[in-house]
Amino acid sequence: MTEHFQCLEQEKRERVLNAGYQIFGKHGYRKASTADIAKVAGISKAMLFYYFVSKKELYLDLIQEASHVLLSAMSAHPESIPTDFFERLLALSHIKIQVLKKSPFLAQFLFSAFTEADPEVCDELRAYLSAGDIFRNEMMVLHTDAEKFKNGVRPELVMQLLTDCALGLFSVRTADDCSPEIIDRRMDRFRLYLALLKQNFYKEAYL
Repeated sequence: MTEHFQCLEQEKRERVLNAGYQIFGKHGYRKASTADIAKVAGISKAMLFYYFVSKKELYLDLIQEASHVLLSAMSAHPESIPTDFFERLLALSHIKIQVLKKSPFLAQFLFSAFTEADPEVCDELRAYLSAGDIFRNEMMVLHTDAEKFKNGVRPELVMQLLTDCALGLFSVRTADDCSPEIIDRRMDRFRLYLALLKQNFYKEAYL
């Protein structure tokens, strides 16, 4: 984030961030209007570009801020997170869900970012997402009890399977998809999926 933006009081910063999450999340990078973002944030378009020199900088700063919020929350208390693979994933998912519930447009923005293909931001976006993949693998694959898995079952492939599953399960197309009730229902289904995979991928002694 730029120095000018960081100097804003917290309430104004959050207003601008949420406006960006809302408009970019709803329309994608190319179709999102900076005029609409400024309007929703309650500031002039000129002031928006005082804080961010371009639409691209605003978008990438929002990606960076969203990633920082989620990763900070998930890594805040590592000693309290179980080492069992499935219990650990459930605990981290719960932390992420609680963050998303507090920011109504963040979920839609992040899902939009995962599917964004505009060449103007694509390379930088993939770099941010790759950093997230590295964090996820460190948190999940390197700090879990891999010996619990049946012979031949690779934890990193199980993690990729569950990531792909979560992208589909928690897909966001409208603001209604971000409601706490919808998120909770999808989380309940995710728990069932985890239990099913644990039953099939773990050695009998660990069930």
